[in-house]
Amino acid sequence: MANIIDYLAWRGDIGFDETAVCDVDMLIFSRLSYLPMDGIVPADFGACVPFGDAVKAVLQKCENGEAEPRMREDSELMKSITTSARFSSLKACGFVSRLDSEREMQFAAITFLLPDGSSVIAFRGTDGTLTGWKEDFNMSFSETIPSQIDAADYFTRLCAERAGGVRLCGHSKGGNLAVYAASFCDEKIQDRVICARSFDGPGFSDSLTEKEGYKRMLPKLKTFMPRSSIIGMMLEHDEDFTIVESQNISIFQHNIYYWQLLRGEFMTVPGFTNSSQLVDKTTKLWVSEMSPELREKFINGLYDVASASGAKTVRELLSGKNVFALMKALAKLDPETRGAITKCVGLLKNAAKDTLPELAGDIALPQPRTPFGRK
Repeated sequence: MANIIDYLAWRGDIGFDETAVCDVDMLIFSRLSYLPMDGIVPADFGACVPFGDAVKAVLQKCENGEAEPRMREDSELMKSITTSARFSSLKACGFVSRLDSEREMQFAAITFLLPDGSSVIAFRGTDGTLTGWKEDFNMSFSETIPSQIDAADYFTRLCAERAGGVRLCGHSKGGNLAVYAASFCDEKIQDRVICARSFDGPGFSDSLTEKEGYKRMLPKLKTFMPRSSIIGMMLEHDEDFTIVESQNISIFQHNIYYWQLLRGEFMTVPGFTNSSQLVDKTTKLWVSEMSPELREKFINGLYDVASASGAKTVRELLSGKNVFALMKALAKLDPETRGAITKCVGLLKNAAKDTLPELAGDIALPQPRTPFGRK
């Protein structure tokens, strides 16, 4: 079994001028968007820096305690990048990272310049902040979210300043942003899209998948999900998809370091696990029972409770010291909001009651034509 670290050991000395970009490369670009490049890679698309040097600077910041990688494996990835001519020789530019609690928006992206004159935009997924998670949940009742608008604007600005084709990619919410930016921009800019890749990223509302821009891009879109995907199964997709083998379990398969490769390709499986389909079925049944207004009250109420604890990140929220603050904030909610939360929890129980017997009976669910049940 191999992962992206092994891939770099195998192919890292072969430049993109010798072997073209593949989907595994796109997964690596997606993960690199999570690196803390603040003050290292310029926001200007015209001011580029050698990416290998940028990664070494991040490693130095981590050693000095000035920065911290999101995941333990990121340190190993960065060390592999510094010895990989394939990635370290690239130029990087256009790094932006914004967190706006008022807009309930978390957005980050970076651009890589390839030897053939084309570019790769990698959009970051959700970070550990409460604001980032709140924006994700807003997808359940809002047709668009602020980071999607920022992603389309970022892509448009790159095309205005640099020539050549563009590949877009991202993991988790970053994958959603990549598909959105490619699908909902000017048609002339869409002509610049080589492809867009989403790695376990959520889909969109029906109203968006019916729009002409999204349909026009379908031949260039592709989603990759682990066999026990949960995040990627959310909302709707019409694009092509590939199911990838993972050595982790359940929601932890969202971690791309456990996705399995066979040299330069993903190790695929024919279908999703029953548990993944049942979680998807339960979630969709639960959401269908709630009006958009009720969803908004439920999510806003939970966010108000979480914010009242004083926590800024999910890690801080789940620490033991914040349990009392959470209970106190919940008790102070107005009756209408508390009622909305209670009603939604009840609907979730009912949805689970309808689907859990299938899991208990270990019923082998038929595989749909697409993972999302779309015909």
